[in-house]
Formats: sequence, structure tokens, C-alpha cells
Amino acid sequence: MTLNTRYYTSCRALGLPTWWPGMLGYDVCGKPFRMQIKVGPMLVPWAKSMVPDFNDPATLGCLTAAVRQAWGDVGVVATREEGTPVRWTVQTAGPWAGPGTQVGSGKTEAEALVAALETAAARGG
Repeated sequence: MTLNTRYYTSCRALGLPTWWPGMLGYDVCGKPFRMQIKVGPMLVPWAKSMVPDFNDPATLGCLTAAVRQAWGDVGVVATREEGTPVRWTVQTAGPWAGPGTQVGSGKTEAEALVAALETAAARGG
């Protein structure tokens, strides 16, 4: 499953918007755009055909906001761990987990954040 599909699936399960204001993405023709409003997959069916740029700093900030909302913790943070291979982890101390609980990890910051959304969706939102 692609990172994009994992992201959409998790947002849908959690009832979160898939597109947040400021996110950079690409339409079906590969043309870049910057989202101006919150958009969920149920509201705009064509939103699933757009692809977020998971390397864009604003998109990563929006992804972090989604994870914070999903976990009920404004302190959620993705951290790059040193070593080979590079690994990112996401930790929360929110009401659904104890202090410093790892809720996601991945090779990139975006992968770790999407994994945290998947974990939140698996626990029932």
C-alpha cells in the first residue's frame, strides 16, 4: 500500500480532513497546487486522486497537526533518530498513551507520522 493510500485510509477512519490549508499537492496531471481549505474524502470524491507532497515543510506541519488531533496531544513530535539506516519516530503523552509512548516510526518523517495515524485509527480513533 502506498503512503498516500495509507494516509487517506487513516484520515477517513479517524474522521479527519485529508487536505489541510497550506498543504502542497499534485493533481492528476502532475500540476502542483497549495490547498486553501480543509477537504475530506467524503466531501470531495476527487480529493483521493490528488497526491500530497510529503517532503514539503507545510504539508509535514499539517500532517503533524492531524496526528496531534488524532491522539489528543499537542505535544506529539516526530524525531529523527541517528544511525544507519535513518529512522523517524513519533511519541505522544496524550490521554491514550503513557508519557513518551512511541506510536509510529518510519524511514521518513512522513512515514512515521502516517504510521502514528494508522496506530490511532487501529485503537479506534
